[in-house]
Formats: sequence, C-alpha cells, structure tokens
Amino acid sequence: GGEEFNGSAVAAGPLTDSVTLTVGVGHFSRAEFADPNDNRSPALTLREGKRGTNLILGSSIMPFEHHRIDLDYYRTDEDRNSYRLDTVTGSSLIYKRNDDVIREHSAVTYNGTFDRMQTYLSAYRSEVTSTSAAQDPRIPPSASPTQGQRNDAIDGRVNFQVGSQHMISLGMEALTQFHIHSSFQGGEAKADLLSGYVQDQISLADTLKLTVGLRSDRHDTFGSEISPRAYLVYLPSDNLTLRAGYGHGFKAPHLKYTTAGYESGRPGYDLVANPDLQPEVVDGYELGFDYSRGAYRFNTVLFNNDLSNLLASEELKAPVRVRGKVVQNGITRRINV
Repeated sequence: GGEEFNGSAVAAGPLTDSVTLTVGVGHFSRAEFADPNDNRSPALTLREGKRGTNLILGSSIMPFEHHRIDLDYYRTDEDRNSYRLDTVTGSSLIYKRNDDVIREHSAVTYNGTFDRMQTYLSAYRSEVTSTSAAQDPRIPPSASPTQGQRNDAIDGRVNFQVGSQHMISLGMEALTQFHIHSSFQGGEAKADLLSGYVQDQISLADTLKLTVGLRSDRHDTFGSEISPRAYLVYLPSDNLTLRAGYGHGFKAPHLKYTTAGYESGRPGYDLVANPDLQPEVVDGYELGFDYSRGAYRFNTVLFNNDLSNLLASEELKAPVRVRGKVVQNGITRRINV
C-alpha cells in the first residue's frame, strides 16, 4: 500500500571537444502506510512515508589523449515521517516522528594511460546525516537528534606489465571515517585507516594462471594487519576450468559499536557501545570448477571460512512487552564471539 512517485530529468552533452557536462534533478515521494491490523488512531506505521529531491552534477575533462578527469557531485534531501510507539519512556503514546536525511557525495577522479601502464587516482567525500524530532510535546527530545557518518578518502592504483608473464598492481588508500553523534566529544568520533597492496598476475602457461597478493592495513585504534592472498586457475580444456584460492581478511568494527558514550535507540532495543571490541579476522579457502557444453553450464564451489572475533549481539536487558507490543526498549551491544 501507499502511493509512490519518482520523476527525474537529466541533460548531458559536450561543452567543448574535451569537456562534457551532466546535470540531473529528481523528485520522489511515497505515502505513509499504516498497519492495517492496528485499530488505534493514529495507527502505527508499517512503512514510513517520504519525499525528497535529487541533484546530480558531473563533468569529464580530457586534457590529453588517454587522460581523463571526472568531477562528480550528488545530493539527496529526504523528509521521512511515521507514527511510532514510545518505547523509551515506557508510555503507550503513539507519536509522529520526522526524520530529515541528507546524503552527499563528491569526488575528483583521474584515469590515465602511459604506454603499458594504467593509473587511477581518486579523492572523495561521502556523508549521510539524519536529524530526527518527535512532533509531540509529551515526548522528551532525543539526546542525540542528529546522527550520521562521513568518509574522506584518497584511493590510487597503478597497473603495469612486466615482461610477457607478469601484470603488477600497486594500490593504496587513506581513509578517515567520522561518526557524527551528540554524545561524542566535539560531536563526532573518527578513525584513520591506511592501506596498501601489491598483486602479481602470473601467466605460468597458456592454461595456468596464478595471482598472488599482499595487503597491509594500519588502523589507528587496532594496529596493523597483513593479509596475503593466492588464487590459481587451470584450464585443461576449452570446456573445463579448475580454480583454488586462499585469502586472509581483516575488518575493524564500526565506530558506533566501539566509541564510549554512544547510545542509539531503535524500536525494541537501545544499542550501547562496547569499547573492548576487536576486529573480525577471516581465513578463507576455496576450491571449484566450471564446466560448459553447448548451452549448458555446470558450476561447483567448495569454500571454508575460519572466522575469529565474529561480531554478535548481546542482550543486556530484555525489552518490556505488553500483549506482544514493545512498551519499553531493552539494551543490546556488540561483542566478539
């Protein structure tokens, strides 16, 4: 249920022989849909309503042959509305809530080719913020009405051929993550991550390819991690492909799960931070084959992942329910298992 509308207009074309421009605008809306099984007035929202606008700006510049610079900007302003049950104070009030959500992304990207070498470099910022407010004076204002996250990054890589057997890839990324929340000192928490990798695609024979790589991650909270990778592909015939691989992975927990003082409510539970969380680590093994004959194709993959410090939820306090409805939130946090 609920009416929906989505419309957009885009204009794109060359300004000169080396410069193109793209401009786009859009509008969208969706009516709020109430729970048909709720006889109260107002009824609880089953699917929230929303309306908003999009803006897209882009330009490509080719200063020289085989070299291109892309400029991109994207923004969405969205207003959401819903009727919710107060599960924070323990009252049985149904109130209207508004959320103003803004998404922005801007990037500058360079792609270039020098003889047998391909290069890529990008700097970007992505940000999402949400400001919520209860449209009822009986509901106390949120301690953190504005929340969000922002990523600032520089990402680059170089690919080049060495002889007839090796394709080398070198890459790096410098990423700063911000989590915006009123409970944090200064209104935000941040983490810095610096990564680099090297990879070699080796042609051992016409029918045998080996890819080996090594990645290094440096996190300002969790320290350093080295992640090797190897992947072998064998083609004994035109119909059959055999492959096997191993990879090591590292994933730091999100800032909202680890920053002391963070608290965020959602229907049913309030999420609190756990500063003792550690990164998830995985060692993955894979074995598989592809076989094709005419219009038919058969594929089988066997894999095994050895996980350490897997993130899971721990209930610290159960929610209070009356006739199946949550009237007071419980408390949960993330832990390693």
